[in-house]
Amino acid sequence: MYNYDYKGRYYINYYFENIEYDENMYKAHFRAPDAKVECDFVFDRKTGEIQLGNNNKPVEEILPIPVHWLDMKLEDNGVLRDHEYKISY
Repeated sequence: MYNYDYKGRYYINYYFENIEYDENMYKAHFRAPDAKVECDFVFDRKTGEIQLGNNNKPVEEILPIPVHWLDMKLEDNGVLRDHEYKISY
C-alpha cells in the first residue's frame, strides 16, 4: 500500500478500463501506452492510499496514477463509464 502523491510522473495519453467505484474507492486497470505502463489498482478515496497489482514495471516507475482525472470526470458527468480515457493529440 502506498500513500498517494500527485507529484512526479505525468502521463499524456491514458486509459482506465473495467472501472468499478463507489464513494470510498476506485478500482480499475490503468494503461499508458506512451510510457509502456500497465497495472491494476485500487485507490482508497478517503485515505489516499493506492494498491497496485499485475504491474509491468516497478511501482516507483508507475506512480502516481492520475486518479484525480477520474474525480474530475465523475464530477463533470455524474457517473463513470466502464472505460474512460484521456488522449492528447
